[in-house]
Amino acid sequence: MRVDKSKWESKTFPQIGISQLGKTLDSKKNKGNPYPYLCALNVGNGTFNLSVIKEILLEDDELERYLVKRGDILICEGGETGRCAIWDSDEPIYYQNALHRVRLFDNIFNRFIMYYIHYYKQIGVIDRLSHGQTIKHFTQKDLKQLAFALPPLTEQKAIVSELDAVQEMIDGYKAQLADLDELAKSIYHSYIDNKNFTYVKFESICSKMMSGPFGTMLHKSDYVDTSGIPQINPQDIKGGVVVKDNIKFINPIKLNELKRFLLKENDIIIARRGDLSKCTIIKKEHINWLCGTGSCLVRITKVLPSIFYYWFTSDHIQTILNENVIGTTMPNLNKKKLQETLIPVPPLHLQQQFATKIEAIEKQKELVSQQLADAQTLFDSRMQYYFE
Repeated sequence: MRVDKSKWESKTFPQIGISQLGKTLDSKKNKGNPYPYLCALNVGNGTFNLSVIKEILLEDDELERYLVKRGDILICEGGETGRCAIWDSDEPIYYQNALHRVRLFDNIFNRFIMYYIHYYKQIGVIDRLSHGQTIKHFTQKDLKQLAFALPPLTEQKAIVSELDAVQEMIDGYKAQLADLDELAKSIYHSYIDNKNFTYVKFESICSKMMSGPFGTMLHKSDYVDTSGIPQINPQDIKGGVVVKDNIKFINPIKLNELKRFLLKENDIIIARRGDLSKCTIIKKEHINWLCGTGSCLVRITKVLPSIFYYWFTSDHIQTILNENVIGTTMPNLNKKKLQETLIPVPPLHLQQQFATKIEAIEKQKELVSQQLADAQTLFDSRMQYYFE
């Protein structure tokens, strides 16, 4: 829909609602009875993750002050600042001081403001307003600097209806991708479970396993380039696919020093720190890219890459890896433990049957992924049109 933004009224945050931080967690000072509360980890972008709900001690005279009511917007003050969602339940629940609770005045639609905040987060406004080195904070003072151009309430609701429709498309495509992933996993287990295949130590089928270049070296200015040789790091892998949005590049002049890290088709990249489930199979378009600093390059024999991928990302193997990590601050892959872990080696004809089925699923995923990208582009363009 087209709008006439010249008639919209500009207002600051204090003019559209009341915001307040939640209860401070202090095991020595908090008194009262235990009540469920929301923290930053529970708040996503437009959604809540309620799989883990903690309890906080509150006294009777604090209950109304820290109660979350239906329609309240909760905004992350700490960590990933600006993440927000609208509480849509009448179940009594409270909140802690890593969250802002916002209650809007009349004639202001909460979902319109939620999308506005999403846009400010997307374009970096909230990150620029946030403070802190290790952990970012988006304070009450920062929050009150946000301004909003507001149309009449009916127009706010019409805009939200359009954005909701596109978001529903996006969520649908993501659900399709998740279903296809689950289908592929079930096919893998149908080939592997309860069969008398030969199991061997991973090291016996691994012809090469090496960590990426030393991190500090690639951060030097003469190694960094804006459009040189791409490198694949764990943060570039999502759902087993290389996402090119934030790929880092290396100066081609340094290639001779780094040529041992160049990738070949069917090489495998796995994370060597952080989220150890990150894994991708190198395709033709990634040939002669580089293994990144946080990654491990793996080359295998006797087992097709697709077999390795579903073996490596299975719950069983991930449990083994995460129970045997190296390091305390950030988990690092225990390569020795991985090399000692048993991997099934089905007959080649069964591997090829499995790979053919997986290839068909991957083609479906590529189609859905493109539809998802198109829907996301549409959503971003409408957000820019309404909120810029």
